[in-house]
Amino acid sequence: MKSLKALSSQISDKIKMSIRLKILVIFVMFAILPLGILGIISYNSYSSTIQETESRYTSEIANQLNRNLELLFSNINTILDAGEESLVFNYLDETDPDLKYEYAKELGTFFNLYRNIYNENAVLDINIIGINGRGISSRKGVYDYTYDLRENRLFQTALSNPLKPHIFVEDTVHSRRLRRIDSRGMISVAKVIRREVTREVKGLILVDMERKVIENICSNIKIGDTGKFIVADQDGNFVYYPRFQLKEHVVKTQVVSETDKSNEGYFTKRIDKEKYFIVYNKLDLSDWKIIGIVKFNEIMDTALDIRKWTIILEVFLVAGVILLYMLITRTITDPILDLRGKMEMAEAGDFNVKAAYKYNDEFSSLSKGFNRMIINISELMNKNAMQQENLKKLEFKALQAQINPHFLYNTLDAIVWTAEADKKEEVVNIAQNLSNFFRAVLSKGKEWILVHEEILHVESYLSIQKVRYRDILEYEIDIDPEIMNYSILKLVIQPLVENALYHGLKNKRGGGKIKVAGRKYEDNKIQLEVTDNGIGMTKEKLSQLEKEISQEEKTFNMNSGFGLLNVNQRIKLYYGSKYGLSIVSEYDKGTTVTVILPIIKQKPTTFAIQNKS
Repeated sequence: MKSLKALSSQISDKIKMSIRLKILVIFVMFAILPLGILGIISYNSYSSTIQETESRYTSEIANQLNRNLELLFSNINTILDAGEESLVFNYLDETDPDLKYEYAKELGTFFNLYRNIYNENAVLDINIIGINGRGISSRKGVYDYTYDLRENRLFQTALSNPLKPHIFVEDTVHSRRLRRIDSRGMISVAKVIRREVTREVKGLILVDMERKVIENICSNIKIGDTGKFIVADQDGNFVYYPRFQLKEHVVKTQVVSETDKSNEGYFTKRIDKEKYFIVYNKLDLSDWKIIGIVKFNEIMDTALDIRKWTIILEVFLVAGVILLYMLITRTITDPILDLRGKMEMAEAGDFNVKAAYKYNDEFSSLSKGFNRMIINISELMNKNAMQQENLKKLEFKALQAQINPHFLYNTLDAIVWTAEADKKEEVVNIAQNLSNFFRAVLSKGKEWILVHEEILHVESYLSIQKVRYRDILEYEIDIDPEIMNYSILKLVIQPLVENALYHGLKNKRGGGKIKVAGRKYEDNKIQLEVTDNGIGMTKEKLSQLEKEISQEEKTFNMNSGFGLLNVNQRIKLYYGSKYGLSIVSEYDKGTTVTVILPIIKQKPTTFAIQNKS
């Protein structure tokens, strides 16, 4: 028991050494993969070749059966064509008893001739039945058909396609009424008698033959040792079904239905836990199906042997690879284990660690790469610290600009003089907008808000300013509802609106308008625009402004206000260097500031955004 526990412990320790386990897996995979692929390709190729060969062989047998049965039905069809002879029409139309008797004798001779030519043993009876009830049988002679032929279902089926012979296998009341001899074990082929020119239907010609004729053609043919051929009619009923290991209802429900997909072919199917190879063909004249069924193993013995020996060889190969692994992995894993120890020290926070390397091999290259990684991590951490400091400064600057004492004083003054004017609703509106404005500014300390929250902030700001600058300020907000629930960095649009008001409209004589628009841009971006028809900028001033907001040096003048530079820097720090502001301006016509940002459906971290960008 102790030795078993010790062995179990050793195995557990080996498994825990993940690098060695990976090497073992690689060894095993590269050892057995080529042989496995070769075995699979060989097996599949040979299996496909065997199936193709067997398919061609069985298809040829099925075609031979097809030709034999087609010959039989072709002969029967020749007899059916006798229904177009004038003698038949004369017999069916004649009312004079003497002439009718003469026509009947001629037809009897005619029938015997056909039976002698086309195998008297196969053709049991030739029967003509007129719509008027006159009938004649080669075996029973003249008779009167006492039923209405037009109400017989077999006649109705033949009438649905009068140019084609129809084969009836079933023994029903309708077939018994047509036949003059015992219906059991019989197959009948029928065709409508009609005048070629007028297409007047005169009756039905019926040829009866024994089912044993079909059985004699099919019984001596088989596939493999136990495979058999089966013949089914157009409705899936079996015309010929020899003794076979599969029951008739099983073949009918699981095999015959799958042969309806095409006129010929082959497939494999598992029935009652046994896999079978099935080939099928279709007769042109009768729509019957010839179906060959054989156990798959009978035609695939050689291919299965290839698979068996491939598996045995792979087992021996894996055993040899494991032995080889035990001999050589220690010389590979020791340097890796040493490097892992240094990595654990770095993980604990010691970034002064260095991996040693003595030789110019792959493990030395790995150690050099580790040392370079440690240096890069240190530099990235320093850069990240500086970036975080800049972000904090920008956020402070943004909040400071929003909580502007002059804006607050002016708004409160507006509330006071509006109240003095007894405009209660307007007082409530200004107070509500001021509340919304500061709620959006604070936003519970969140860096990310939804687009509709930023738009509410902008609307609150413009509504407040509209009270103060009602004579010079008009505004319009046009935001596509599709982008309303996307996440956005807060305090991006409002500062642009503020800039448009103070540097665009206030410097222009007369009134002006600010338009805020937003829509989806391409497939994965949104576009936000703030447009004013204010004083605009000269080309020189626009060039100077673009140079300032794109400067590499991130400096902050606390007295300069929160403007385009601040917004542009925050966008680049949060979203990445390829995002920012673009400005189009023309003096005395107006300015458009455009911001294009990636679509963010959740509120992410700063670095998640930068990595995505």
